[in-house]
Amino acid sequence: AIASIRYRFSHEALFPAQLEDTKAAIAWLRGNGRAHGYDGDRIALIGGSAGAQLAMLAGCTADDKTGPILAVVSFFGPSDFLLRSRTQPDSNNPGSTTHGLLGGPPSAKEDLARAASPAFHVTANAPPLLIFHGEADKVVLPDQSERMAEAYRTAGRPVTTHYKAGAGHTTGDFEDDTSRKLLLEFLDTQLKPRP
Repeated sequence: AIASIRYRFSHEALFPAQLEDTKAAIAWLRGNGRAHGYDGDRIALIGGSAGAQLAMLAGCTADDKTGPILAVVSFFGPSDFLLRSRTQPDSNNPGSTTHGLLGGPPSAKEDLARAASPAFHVTANAPPLLIFHGEADKVVLPDQSERMAEAYRTAGRPVTTHYKAGAGHTTGDFEDDTSRKLLLEFLDTQLKPRP
């Protein structure tokens, strides 16, 4: 079963509104699984770009409201807004999505930038993570996925990365057999009940 959730965008509300919306959606999906014919106890989160940032963040900050998240898949998601403010300086500018999300540049909103950055929330309980990122992505640089993978390895958590040469900032660049196989095998391994 697949559900596509909605959350308030940065032009509608500052962080943490997006995470609150995401966790509310997960709680609803978990609580209504039986009524709709799916197992609400076995949830994986998948997102692209800002959706990936929220999927990773919700997975790493799972709580009583969300319940445990079994797996997360990130397609080129931002993971560290402080790093991004240095390697992509335009993210500090008014009008940028980062500026809009935080209500200012990350350097002036450091605590909020950390709170919104999944890489700062990776613990020994973080769910297994699969990362896809295009090596030619100029919107969210590959260093964001590298940073998240590093945080996972430091915490001793399972992470798999798939960087694709020539791929940019679109999930369409990952509709090839290799990417599809990686995704399906990962979800199959993490979501199927074990004997």
